[in-house]
Amino acid sequence: MDTNLNQSKDMPESITDDATSPENDAVRKLERLHRLHIDSIKGYETIIKDTEDERLRTLSREIKRMHERHHDTLHGLLSSYKDVDESGTVAGSVHRAWVDLKSKLAERDIAVILESMRFGERYLDERYEEALNGTAAAGTREGWHNIVAQQHEEVQAILATIEELYEQNS
Repeated sequence: MDTNLNQSKDMPESITDDATSPENDAVRKLERLHRLHIDSIKGYETIIKDTEDERLRTLSREIKRMHERHHDTLHGLLSSYKDVDESGTVAGSVHRAWVDLKSKLAERDIAVILESMRFGERYLDERYEEALNGTAAAGTREGWHNIVAQQHEEVQAILATIEELYEQNS
């Protein structure tokens, strides 16, 4: 899928005229996804660094690459509209600290790490559902909607893998 869309074609000039417009709502939802991917990248970097289980480390690298691709695509879409915040979210920082603490207490228990991964990916899946509704409502961003739908499918596939591994290890 070509993610290098003609931003000017997909971005109406009137987008900033009405803060409550469906277009602005779609942008806010894409910004949220963008920040969540920043959080996810940082979280998977921690898992890769801290886990001793090579299977989990390999899976985490794969998931991290997906989050990096999604981040980069969303960053490109959003940067044509405004300056893009690269700081992630406060909730993501808190979740990473909680995951780190749980991992240390559980002595790197794979089920504990998978549970935290599952929580994060489920949360992201829910935000993708919201973004899909927002980009569909905007109507003027068919290209954006298609990108969000494709990314959502990838997140769901990763979530299914994590769910399966969690069930095997809990």
